[in-house]
Amino acid sequence: AEPTHYDVAYQINPWMKPGVWGAAVAANRVAAHRAWETLRAALERCGAQVCAMPGAADVPDLVFPANAAVVLNGKALVARFRHPERSGEEPHFLAALADLRDRGLLEDVRQIDGCFQEGAGDCLWDPRRGHFWVASGSRSSEDSVNVIAEAFGESVVHMPLATERYYHLDT
Repeated sequence: AEPTHYDVAYQINPWMKPGVWGAAVAANRVAAHRAWETLRAALERCGAQVCAMPGAADVPDLVFPANAAVVLNGKALVARFRHPERSGEEPHFLAALADLRDRGLLEDVRQIDGCFQEGAGDCLWDPRRGHFWVASGSRSSEDSVNVIAEAFGESVVHMPLATERYYHLDT
């Protein structure tokens, strides 16, 4: 049988059991849509402009847009995914961010090169301290620390992740 998107998620998150997440597909879809609309409305009430990108088949983790890029001061450094289950997301995120650039909402959009890095999942800007916290581990490579520092001209603090189960800094 063809693998489902739940089985694909299991391939890079082995502690997730196949089929569990898909047990109530229709109910989960309704709940997720309701949660999204509530979030969108709350953000817009606070004055945010929400730009939604379309979904795409065969890339189930596209719903995690924090992993799309590192974005700061009009620059977007688009993720490079280590796992093939996620690499199909790259052109979708690159196109969506390029569209924001073309609309004048970003100044510079480029994809990270020469290493793996999963966006804000492993790179967080700390405005109080004026530096990035950059993780490396099972998803993002240590080489990304220097690439991020050079791309944004900001200092970074490297944080190697202790275990594959703690697969992103933002978890």
